[in-house]
Amino acid sequence: MLCLFSALSFYHIGTQNPCGVWIMVKSNSHVPKVNFPLECIRCSDAVYDFGIEERVLNNLPIKVYSPAKTVADCFKFRNRYGLDLALEALRDGWRRHKFTVDELNQDARIDRVQNVMTPYMEMMINEP
Repeated sequence: MLCLFSALSFYHIGTQNPCGVWIMVKSNSHVPKVNFPLECIRCSDAVYDFGIEERVLNNLPIKVYSPAKTVADCFKFRNRYGLDLALEALRDGWRRHKFTVDELNQDARIDRVQNVMTPYMEMMINEP
């Protein structure tokens, strides 16, 4: 499942350009061995199973997390990858109409970051 930096790049949110493929795997899953840069993020079943979208990339079907879930994941892993990444994703995704407030709230609740995201969301919504 494409996540974080790869999902942001897929949706053209923010300025991050991943130097590899970022995927999310269930905490008890085997990590695939491949011959290219691969970053694996482990998570619980509930977090893994929510917000999946099927899209087409280069005529191949792929699974990628929704834009709102990707932003919520950025906040979930903010201590590892920085709050700046999460804030940029939130602002740019909102500006580009990639998600609604309801979608963000739902995904933030699943990722258990609703209390962290709410002040930033309120500030973003009230910007001119």
